[in-house]
Amino acid sequence: MNSKIKWFRCNLTGIIVWAASTILVLIGMYYHEPWFDETQAYLIARDASLHDILFVIPHYEGHPPFWHLIIRAAVQLGLSSDFTLKAVQFIFFEAAIIMLEFRSPFGNTAKAILPLSYFVLYQYSVISRPYAMFMLAVLLCASFYNERDQKPVRFTLSLLFMCLCHSYGIAFAGGVAAADILGKFMSEQKSLKKTIINFNKTLLASYGFLLICAVLLIIEIIPAGDAYAVNGEDNYGYIFSFLLCWIFIPSEALVTAFSRNNHCLQENIISISDFITAFIVSAAIWCFLIIICKRRKIIKEMLIPYLFISIIMALYVYPHHYGLFYMYFIFILWIAFSKEQIKFNELSSILIKKNVSEKFCNSFLYIITGFTVGVNVYWSISSYICDIKYPYDQGKSVAEWIDSNDLSDKNILAAWSDDNTNIMTMGVITTNFYFDKSVFFNTDQGKTYLTHRMADDKESFDDIAEWKGYGEPDLILSTSNIITSERQALGIESKYEMVYLGQSRRAFKNDQIIVNIVIYARKDLAEQIEKKIY
Repeated sequence: MNSKIKWFRCNLTGIIVWAASTILVLIGMYYHEPWFDETQAYLIARDASLHDILFVIPHYEGHPPFWHLIIRAAVQLGLSSDFTLKAVQFIFFEAAIIMLEFRSPFGNTAKAILPLSYFVLYQYSVISRPYAMFMLAVLLCASFYNERDQKPVRFTLSLLFMCLCHSYGIAFAGGVAAADILGKFMSEQKSLKKTIINFNKTLLASYGFLLICAVLLIIEIIPAGDAYAVNGEDNYGYIFSFLLCWIFIPSEALVTAFSRNNHCLQENIISISDFITAFIVSAAIWCFLIIICKRRKIIKEMLIPYLFISIIMALYVYPHHYGLFYMYFIFILWIAFSKEQIKFNELSSILIKKNVSEKFCNSFLYIITGFTVGVNVYWSISSYICDIKYPYDQGKSVAEWIDSNDLSDKNILAAWSDDNTNIMTMGVITTNFYFDKSVFFNTDQGKTYLTHRMADDKESFDDIAEWKGYGEPDLILSTSNIITSERQALGIESKYEMVYLGQSRRAFKNDQIIVNIVIYARKDLAEQIEKKIY
């Protein structure tokens, strides 16, 4: 048989899954309007100085500047902002899905099921963030893991790639390296001297290099004292948030949908019933992993990386970050499957020993698997329908409206947070995404992107005084139907009329966050503007 035909037959499932997911993601990207997180990264890459990208902005963004640098390189091609951002995202998604389908050790069933996660199929593919890049790094690390002693450099480089992708990547990579070192330490009867003597010297040196790089990256992303992210609310405290990373997030990553994407874990109020349900599901997920890993003697590889990740997550984690658990989940399954193929009877044998029939056990496991896949497919379909049917963000529509009415040279005021004049309302950054400079005169330091700096009382007072110097704004953009606070703060006396009202819907699983964008024009100007009110 021709080798190409043989390869095609052996990889038919992977080819179908790859082709279907690629087409689906391309459709999603076509309809998707980039929102704040996406446009913020692009504007930083395009407009910030290289010095700020490397040494200032990471202290406010919370992750290494690698994503910004990659986008910055793509910007040099001179393509449209929308195409550039989506092209970079698509390349990393394609690389990750190809790795999963054609380089992983999984059987056809797993290859068909694993990409059907909501986070893989929508959240980390259609939406342009560094998580597809991070997924690729995780898969590369998993593929090199079992040959780390024979080929230590490429394995360590995959860990370094993981570190560069995200702050969680630093924790994940550190956990993987720590688990390997501890495993070798335990195998040498807990002798540090024997461990060092018998350790692969190239791998040990590589881990030392990785540690130095990780420390430098940690120093680079340590939050500044006035960073917005570290001044938020925390309803639970660190210890309980840490526990939630183990007993709540696994369930939310695979099965349940109790979180709203506009609140971080530390701010989310979890009901007792939701907590109990998530606890039961998370316990089942951990039992599954423990059964698989105990048989293959990789319990350390299972527990230590997530321990490291949860230390960071307990400080600050949003629901869209929960998919990182799924990446960790695939990583563990990959290295487990590489050691020994995972079969259903490994799980059912536990129940069979309790005098439960084998037929019932297998049926039960198939139902659970089918339910989990079905829930994720439902979430993905819901998100795709929402993205196609409604604008994900109003930035593009606002920019087109400003252009059509020739308003880009007008004094446009962006509404701000009541307690922070540096934090602009939704719609500001996504509108700037379509212009060469900020169209709003009151953004922090005139930047197109959000600095995420908390303004103290004096700075807020000075900002208001400066904005008053511009005179009464021609237009005011807000997410509220009322602009009383802006009028009072700036002493505005003229009458204003609503000239634009648009609504966007941001899907997360089966939930939708609705955001209204409202633009008011001074009465004399409003008469000359073509109104756009939905």
